[in-house]
Parts: sequence; C-alpha cells; structure tokens
Amino acid sequence: MSTFTVGSINIRWAISYPSSRVEDSLLVDLQAVVIYYAMVYLLKSIRMMLLRLAVLLTFICVSCRSISADDNIYWQTYHLPPILIKTGELTGQGFVDETLQLIIERLPQYQHHMPLASHARALEDLRLGKQVCHPSLYLTEERKTFAYFSLPSIISPSHRLILKDGKTLPDALNIPVDLTRVIQSPEVIFGLIRGRSYGVILDKLVSKLPNEQRFLLSAEEADAAIKLVALGRLDATIGYPYEVNYFTTHSERESELRQYQIAGVAPYAVGYIACPKNPWGQQVITQINEVLVTLRTSPEYISAMTKWWANERQSAWFQQAVKEQFASPSR
Repeated sequence: MSTFTVGSINIRWAISYPSSRVEDSLLVDLQAVVIYYAMVYLLKSIRMMLLRLAVLLTFICVSCRSISADDNIYWQTYHLPPILIKTGELTGQGFVDETLQLIIERLPQYQHHMPLASHARALEDLRLGKQVCHPSLYLTEERKTFAYFSLPSIISPSHRLILKDGKTLPDALNIPVDLTRVIQSPEVIFGLIRGRSYGVILDKLVSKLPNEQRFLLSAEEADAAIKLVALGRLDATIGYPYEVNYFTTHSERESELRQYQIAGVAPYAVGYIACPKNPWGQQVITQINEVLVTLRTSPEYISAMTKWWANERQSAWFQQAVKEQFASPSR
C-alpha cells in the first residue's frame, strides 16, 4: 500500500503486479489521474503564492517611493559670498552654509540635497510648490503667499550705502544717510541686484530710481557691484557689511570703500528659512522650528552666523537683536 498526498487529502493505493492487462491498465490510469490533479493543485498554489508576492512587492515599492519622496529636502543654494560660498577654497564657509549645516545635522530624518540654482529659480520653485527650501530669505507679504517661513534663523547687519572713498554727495552724507536725497541726485548710478529684496523701506525708495540711474546685476554677481564701486565704474550700491568684508579679503582696495548707515532702516535684518506653502512645506517648517528654538542661541550657532562680521558681534545692536528675535520660542 502506498500513500500520495494532495493538499490535505491522503490517497492510498496498492501497487501490485496484476496478471491481467485490464487490471494493469486501470492501475496506470489511476496513477495518471492522481499525478494530474496533484500537478493542478501544485500549479494553482504556486500561482496564488506568486500573485500574493507580486501584490506585496507592489505595495512595498509604492510605499518606498512615497516615503523617499517625502523624506528629501532640496536646499536651493547659489554662489552668493559670503552668505553661500559654492566655489573656490572657501567653499562651504559662508555663514548661511555653516548655520544650515548645523540645522541639517539635527534633521536626520531627511535626505538633504544641495542643488545649485539661481536666486530667481529658487523663488520660482517655491511658487511652484516643489520639494525645495530656501535657507535664508527676507519675509515679505508677497512671499508669504507662496511659502511658509520658519522662526527667525539669521540676524545680520542691515543694508548700508556703499560708496567709493572720496565720493561726495552734497547735503546727503549726514549720518545716517538720507537715501531719498541720494536718489534724487541724477548723476548717481546705483548697482543693484536683480530680484533682491532690500526690505520694505528700501524697496520703496529703490523703486523710485529712474532706469538710467540703475545698473542691474544677477544675484550671483553681488560682489561685482561692490567691485565696480571700488573701481569707480559705479557710484554707489546698497549692500551688507559682510559683503564688503568678503570683498576686502580678496582685494587690495579695502581703503577705497566707505559704508554709511541709512536713515529709517533698522540696524539689523532678519532672515528666515522658507519652504513651499503646502502640507509638506508646513511639516518641514514645523520640524525646523523645533530645532531652531534651542540651536539659534547656542555659542556654536552664533559664532557661525557672525563669522563674516565678527567685528560687530559685541555691538549693542546685535545683543539687542538676539534678545528681540531669538530669546522667545514663539519668534
């Protein structure tokens, strides 16, 4: 007696050596039927198992794609020294480069990417709701329509009027400078950065400049504006002390530039991290804020942030700015 199992059914049959051809034929037929049904059952089982495996793999792949997409942040950066330095021996040593790195180290749940983009492209990608974040932007009402902003993440000296040493503007260079009167001097040609916000007050003043008094440069050429002023090819520009400091580290023209505070402009400016105004952007900003609450007042962060204007780190305006912008967890 032999046993053959099909699923949960045990089939037994006797193997004999019949003397008659009929018995022999019946036994062969029975064995063929058993083998046939066993093969059918086996194939169905394999087919069902493969189908379930395929469904499981499909679910896993879709889930992985979804998770990996949400877990990537593309930081929109560009070469704008000394804020962001992307070329040369000082690569990565801009003060936003260094503060951003401190933030990234505290967001291990994300994969961080640093594609290079123009300033205009960075803003456009935010408008389009792409999975990008800008490491430092001024907050304006127009930008709030397409981006979520973090707590204040950067404090820096505000814009100043930059002139070549010896350049005189009658009745305008009292300290702080009345920029309105400077603009009203038709012989003064300004070098300005295309797409840059200089803050609410200065944006309104700059908008009054006639086209013949403005020379526009791209955001990647911010240092070029200062260089052209130092060379005497432009009369003035509006820039930051740290931009002048960076320029003078690469130039012998340090003594040829003068900086003037501008009347009506606060002594410091505040920058924010911006992500697109969608659920993903809101989630990322929430997590960034959790990091900033404790990180931004740490000595390590303060040192990185003030790297290119360390001479003003102990100034009264900076100490007051830290209290006003960083001390409260709700700001």
